Amino acid sequence: MSDLAKATFSFIDFQIKSFSYKKGSTDQLSINLDPKGEFNSKLSQFIMTLEFTALEVLPGDKISKNVVAKANLEGVFKFENVSTLADIPSYFYKNGIAIIFPYLRAFLSNMTMQANIETLILPLYNLSNLEKILIKETIESK
Repeated sequence: MSDLAKATFSFIDFQIKSFSYKKGSTDQLSINLDPKGEFNSKLSQFIMTLEFTALEVLPGDKISKNVVAKANLEGVFKFENVSTLADIPSYFYKNGIAIIFPYLRAFLSNMTMQANIETLILPLYNLSNLEKILIKETIESK
């Protein structure tokens, strides 16, 4: 058996910072995910924010302005041997999003199910296209 290298980062915690739901049709939704990041070099900690918005899709595939659900999730990651934003390995951005997204899916499903309203179940998504957005939207704090 070969030795496996330990990852340079670990997932510490997540928190839902805000959540809103307005009763509406969840048959067809337009989903928007907006990732942002902040790396604290003193703590070697990365805070990833994932803002989720679900808009109702009307007949004729017109996207309404009616926000059915909105949530803001914050995930905290800790790095080892990383002291600057430039030191963060490139694979972190894609993997970090993939790590916190299931928490968002579970939260939305549980909240809507327990509220006895139409359960909002997000499908699985290929989130790799969010990697470049996260890199662009990441800042370093000291």
